[in-house]
Amino acid sequence: MPERSSFFSRKFYALLAVFAAALVVAGVVAAVGDGDASSGLGFVTGGIVGAAIPAAAAWTYQRRRTRRS
Repeated sequence: MPERSSFFSRKFYALLAVFAAALVVAGVVAAVGDGDASSGLGFVTGGIVGAAIPAAAAWTYQRRRTRRS
């Protein structure tokens, strides 16, 4: 069993799924509202990159912290 500090529960994965669905819905709404599918795609791509950068930083911090201890 993994350590408690690095264990992701089912609730966490459900929350990620909700955020992903919200991002897709927001992208579709942006594409339909503008009448241009590329603007919705750009919005979704920006959202994914914007979420990946802090997630990568948190993951790196966690990895360094566990290696030092």
